[in-house]
Amino acid sequence: MSLIGPEGRKQLQLAARFATAGLELSIAIVVGYFGGRAIDGWLETTPYGAYFGLILGVVAGFRNLFLLARSASQSASAPSIPSPDDRQNDPSPPSPEPPTDTP
Repeated sequence: MSLIGPEGRKQLQLAARFATAGLELSIAIVVGYFGGRAIDGWLETTPYGAYFGLILGVVAGFRNLFLLARSASQSASAPSIPSPDDRQNDPSPPSPEPPTDTP
């Protein structure tokens, strides 16, 4: 028996995804900047490669944030399907079965 139901597990996964969002943004910016500096060294175009890499890293980082927000919005609006465990703990009485007209 799990201590956390399926809905709680889903919320924990979403919270963990949001917790890493800042790290993803900063890593994208840093990788873009240093990638641009590497291009500067290769093509001898200092500082334009670093600027281009920085802008590219910022765009990539915010794209990741946008995708995260969109997926969170879609998962929040999706109806949850109760699991068999949830149905067992439901205090409401079962619905009556319709009468059958058999002779």
